[in-house]
Amino acid sequence: MRTYGAAVARSWWNTAAATGVAVAVANGVTGIDVPRGVWIALLIGGIVLAQVSAYRSLSTTSEGAPGTVELAGEVALPVAPVRARRPVAAPAWLERTNLSGLRAPTGIAVAADRVYVADHVLGCVVALDGSRTDARLSDLDRPHHLSVTPTGLLIADSHHDRVVFTDHRLAVVWARDRFGHHRLARPHAAMWQGGDTVYVLSSDNNRLLRVDGGTVAGVRRNRGDRGGSGVDEFDIPCGLGTGPDLLVVADTYNHRIKVLTLDLHTILSFGTYGEGDGQFAYPVGVAYWRGWIVVSDEHNQRLQVWHLQRKNGAVEPRCCSSDLCSRWLGSPFGVTFDIHGRLYVTDRERPAYLAIDFPRLAAAAFSSA
Repeated sequence: MRTYGAAVARSWWNTAAATGVAVAVANGVTGIDVPRGVWIALLIGGIVLAQVSAYRSLSTTSEGAPGTVELAGEVALPVAPVRARRPVAAPAWLERTNLSGLRAPTGIAVAADRVYVADHVLGCVVALDGSRTDARLSDLDRPHHLSVTPTGLLIADSHHDRVVFTDHRLAVVWARDRFGHHRLARPHAAMWQGGDTVYVLSSDNNRLLRVDGGTVAGVRRNRGDRGGSGVDEFDIPCGLGTGPDLLVVADTYNHRIKVLTLDLHTILSFGTYGEGDGQFAYPVGVAYWRGWIVVSDEHNQRLQVWHLQRKNGAVEPRCCSSDLCSRWLGSPFGVTFDIHGRLYVTDRERPAYLAIDFPRLAAAAFSSA
């Protein structure tokens, strides 16, 4: 593997040698006496060009070009090098649908007869009937997670600093940039929980709002709205999942998952930064179904599966898989369950979504959970 330092050293040596030869030729062949200041300037200029050349040469290595991706607010995150994967036949519990008309799918939500997908780059949400686009909403700015309600769709229109609600045909019903006196800042998720209750993640000011019938009924926020790592704090949370009696938050820049009650009290948190079992690197999406938690561990390019176990009145998380579907995923982002427990996840690197028969998978692979 080539390293940047080695490439620069080789380029400097070659440049110095070439400059020396050029000066010798100029003196010996043409008889022109090249002033010392001139050939020193040539040498320095050549070294600078060599350093640029060395960097460019490394950016085309087979291990993938370095880059960044904006996940939250104005903070740019490193993108993991693209891993070479040999084609592997998908198992019976997995289906992949390519999204040729999209560039960077993020949020995903599922209704009875269609799948909704947001695109971070194109600034749109599409409704898919099979592989056909049935409806489309444009003029969004980097939309993130989606949530289906009985009457429509909630969209976190992140860089417009608002939440948009549409009917099932993607006609806009309302758009709000604040709830009560809480102004939204890069919201990444707005999730329907049941009845008239919606939870909103205002990511850049680290707030989680509970909204009942349009009125703020509860707030979990950090002191000064700055990122924090305390038990009850967030640091740019990007993903939100809801269950009948709890919430699950992807606390992205703390590289952990938090479980809360419906009235926003912390039950537990788990995870640290890393690429090992049970570790996360910028988890951006999370979904909950019947005690199961599935996490989009985007920078590690994998899904993780956890199960919440209740023992002696306490809730304990158990990691059942730290590397689900990595052979078929490039960059997982949005993740959701439908009412039957079927799991859907978007692939932002290679535009597509996976549909996973999760009950079948869990029974075969995680039966001891």
